[in-house]
Amino acid sequence: MTAPQHRSALGAVYRSLSHVAGAVLPLVAAWKGADFRQRLGRDGPPSQPGGLWVHGASVGELASARVLIAALAQEFPVTVTSNSLTGRDAARDWGFRACLAPLDVPGALRGFLDRVQPAVQVTIENEIWPNRAAALRARGVPQVVIGARMSARSARRWSRMPGLIAPVLAGIDALSAQDHATEARLLDLGLLPGALVGRLQLKLLAPAAVTPGPGGPWRDRTILAASTHEGEEAVILDGWLRARAADPALRLIFAPRHPLRGDEVAAMIAGAGTGVPTAQSGGR
Repeated sequence: MTAPQHRSALGAVYRSLSHVAGAVLPLVAAWKGADFRQRLGRDGPPSQPGGLWVHGASVGELASARVLIAALAQEFPVTVTSNSLTGRDAARDWGFRACLAPLDVPGALRGFLDRVQPAVQVTIENEIWPNRAAALRARGVPQVVIGARMSARSARRWSRMPGLIAPVLAGIDALSAQDHATEARLLDLGLLPGALVGRLQLKLLAPAAVTPGPGGPWRDRTILAASTHEGEEAVILDGWLRARAADPALRLIFAPRHPLRGDEVAAMIAGAGTGVPTAQSGGR
């Protein structure tokens, strides 16, 4: 089998498997509950034809684009989707219409698109879903990616599957990357040069909209540990306790990457015997 034939066969295998999955998954929907039915393109928000479908993988991606989503929602109907429950629930807490994203199988995509009827689809950062991209192209829905990123490792992995990624990238109408390296990698993988627009760092949007207050006496005595993951907080807390022994005025703020870990981090701080009050997450 030649290389082009191998690439074509890979795409055909993916499509065939997704059709099989699409036929089987509805059979178990009754036992999986409402969240799983959303992933099958059912039980989501009511239709708002002509609006925007904004998708982010999870709460981190959606949080980084929250300012932009809010601005878009002032001008257009917006439906937000996420692959995770935390992402969906966070978007709802922020006041957006939100549901779980449809699985990349034909029936789920068809049901979701029939109901939502988006005029434009916007993906935050980057996700490669061959059937989703093909379904949007078939309906003439423009596809936009904002704050795209592609690591060297991911690019090497995708380069072995050009039959899957090249059609997805070729169908993107506008893409704003985070950096030059991402632009180069995506172009090598099949993105059309004319789709590139200005670069955008989503995580800078919210800070840019904030006017800093007065410095105050505590600013240079405060350490912010932001976007931390499990295992990192204990190391940071230990270092802070050592530094605080020499400087009792030193303060530490934790902002875990996943908000649901707030209670866990608060318990760790309390267990360290610091005597310092904590603001717990309350389950969010």
